[in-house]
Amino acid sequence: MFNKILVPLDGSELAECVFPYVEDIAKTRDSWVEAAFVVEHYEMPFHGGVVFDEKNLREIERSAKKGAEQYMRAVKKRLFSKGVDINTVVLEGKIADTLVDYASNNGFDLIVMATHGRSGLARWVVGSVADKILHCSTVPVLLIRSASQE
Repeated sequence: MFNKILVPLDGSELAECVFPYVEDIAKTRDSWVEAAFVVEHYEMPFHGGVVFDEKNLREIERSAKKGAEQYMRAVKKRLFSKGVDINTVVLEGKIADTLVDYASNNGFDLIVMATHGRSGLARWVVGSVADKILHCSTVPVLLIRSASQE
C-alpha cells in the first residue's frame, strides 16, 4: 500500500511542510515518491494597458517552467539526501485538473499535499487547489495542515 506517492509542490514553504510526512511514509513503506510542479498557461492578453502578444506570453511561460525545473532539482537533491527514492516532474496546465489527471493516469496510490486549512468565506474567496483535488481525485489524498496561519 502506498507504493507510489505524488507530492504536489508550488515552490512555497507551505507546500514543503509535507516533507517530514513524505519522508516517513516513503521510508517505512518503501515507497517511491514523485514531486510534481504545475506551470499554468497564461491566458490574459493584456494587463494595465500593456498588451502581451503570444511571443511575450510564451517567454513568460518558458521562464516559469525553467524556474520550476530548477526548484524541482533542488527538491530532488534535498529529499534524496534524506534517503527518499524520488523523481520530479514539471507539468503544464490548470493546477488541480492536471494533478488529478496525472495521479489517476500514472498509478499513484496516494497524494500528499499541504493546505492552509482555511474555512468559510476565506476558502470560498481564495479557493483551494487542495480542496479541488480532494473532491475530484480517485486517488486517496492526505492533506497536511500548515502550522503557520496566514
